[in-house]
Amino acid sequence: MNKEVLEFNKENLERLCNSDDMRFNRKHNFLSNFEIKPRAYNVCKRTKVQKGQSCLDVGCGGGYHSVLMALQGGKVTALEINPIYIKKRVLPLAKENGVKIKTIALGLLEAKLSEKYDWIVANEVIEHLVSPYKGVTKIESLLKQNGRFVMTIPNINSFFWRLIKFVEKTPLWKPQLDVAGREIHKEFTKKEAFELVKDFEIEEYKTLFSSHLFVLKKKIKRGKRNDK
Repeated sequence: MNKEVLEFNKENLERLCNSDDMRFNRKHNFLSNFEIKPRAYNVCKRTKVQKGQSCLDVGCGGGYHSVLMALQGGKVTALEINPIYIKKRVLPLAKENGVKIKTIALGLLEAKLSEKYDWIVANEVIEHLVSPYKGVTKIESLLKQNGRFVMTIPNINSFFWRLIKFVEKTPLWKPQLDVAGREIHKEFTKKEAFELVKDFEIEEYKTLFSSHLFVLKKKIKRGKRNDK
């Protein structure tokens, strides 16, 4: 990505994050500045959307990744299991920034998607699925042949998650439930993370403050040799 686009991403991402006041507010300043925003920057730096490309934001949350890809000229579908997020955060943010985004209020495993995508983003989403492997397998099937999948998942060996695991053992811990009332969250060792993406070609792997980051490409399926 050239310098101009990189600066465009950082400038707009900061503005979009700050406007998402349900998450990036004073109450969450420490977590936002040291974990959430840096991770978002790293994902966006690697999402090199070109005008007209199709994009899928899996578990879009507040919608800042979706809006940023749309600002770059992408045709964006935002997938979010919580319809309140779509109504009160994603669509207003898109309108505020003058972009159109297709939204689907379903989870990845439930959604029936027929389109193929140039870019798929899943920023700290896969770990919430009942079956992470089924999730990445479905994403692989949704990628175009030269498409890219940018994913982050929690790194159990990071200081951040070692600390969280310590706190979980105390009475202070209150488990976070998904919209269906399920406590689903998996953290991955490096070995588990690489096993999860074994069906992709890995273009980049990086460890962040609390996460594994991957840039993945669909593997070219070669036909069988016909030796006569």
